[in-house]
Amino acid sequence: MIELRNQIWMEFLCCFAQKTKQEVGELENLILYWSLTVH
Repeated sequence: MIELRNQIWMEFLCCFAQKTKQEVGELENLILYWSLTVH
């Protein structure tokens, strides 16, 4: 039962990541820029 729940959760995360890949990429660039300017 736990394995099935994890599989559904992973599929949801994959779908979510596909839809928000561009936003996540922009967020990662923003975090990278922020980390470079802070240090």
